[in-house]
Amino acid sequence: MASRCEYCGAELRPNSMFCLSCGQLVTSGRAPVAAPLPAPVASTRPPLERTAPPVARPAAAPAAAPAPPSPVVANATFVVTFSTGQRLVVDGPVVVGRRPEQAAAEVGSAAFAVTDPERSTSRAHAVFDVVDGQLVVTDRGSGNGTVAHRAGVEIACVEGQPVALRPGDELELGSVAATVAAG
Repeated sequence: MASRCEYCGAELRPNSMFCLSCGQLVTSGRAPVAAPLPAPVASTRPPLERTAPPVARPAAAPAAAPAPPSPVVANATFVVTFSTGQRLVVDGPVVVGRRPEQAAAEVGSAAFAVTDPERSTSRAHAVFDVVDGQLVVTDRGSGNGTVAHRAGVEIACVEGQPVALRPGDELELGSVAATVAAG
């Protein structure tokens, strides 16, 4: 029986490492595992005011004191500038790659096509998103990987595990470089 790509449903050749239709890494029948987000990174900026009222607790809630609300950063946006000259403004989930349209449609997010004549960037290479006011990148099992650089330290992005980014961080998506800035 032929196996199918878990991303696009295309039939896979025996012993394939990548789907020929969408370029995703074949996971040998393992279901993708959602990884927890990393702990929030301390910010040097003061927290913005809360834009939505706190949610009321039900009357049957335990008598323990509620935890203080965490600051919510309203309308956080980030700009990712690629070595190709392209700029991406991120304020929600965006699938980035050479041809990310199909993968983005499957998960209901925006798509951003990176110009990469060397084809080192996968068709649906990574997902950028803003979570709790922080920009995060999640590698989608790309063939050449996603690597973040912060103050001379290299942070390898593991498939399916979000990595929090800061303004000034640099990224490698295959051979395409990018820098992160606050929007």
